Amino acid sequence: AAHVAFKGAALLTYAVSGFTGAGFVLVFVCCLVLLSVDFWVVKNLSGRLLAGLRWWNDIQEDGTSIWRYESIGEERQKALDAGEKRLFWLTLYGTPAVWLLFGVVGAVRFKVDYLLIVAIALSMSTANAVGYVKASREQSSQVGTFIGGLQT
Repeated sequence: AAHVAFKGAALLTYAVSGFTGAGFVLVFVCCLVLLSVDFWVVKNLSGRLLAGLRWWNDIQEDGTSIWRYESIGEERQKALDAGEKRLFWLTLYGTPAVWLLFGVVGAVRFKVDYLLIVAIALSMSTANAVGYVKASREQSSQVGTFIGGLQT
């Protein structure tokens, strides 16, 4: 539930901000808090519980960055609920698409200040999506097949 709740709350806050009369600062702070909590929940909880995956970044003493990916074993992977796993991937891919749509609408309406919220949301949701795609061999192969199909 938390996997979808914070995404939905951030999207809803942004979408209704024009109708509520709330100022930009209030909308920005609310969205930023919701997006940050969503990023943390997806990265640290729902990725492990719903998809059996996790990713993180280690900074070495020399300052270099090493990305690490982890997946549970195949036996435990089979024990995961297929519906929950599907919900995880659908929302992981769908959320950046919705934020991109909001960005296009904001650009057409010349709401430049609100595009900052969209940029933050896109960067956070895309970072989680890329991390989990790299952590999942199955998703990596599906994305590679999809991209290969687009190139032909």
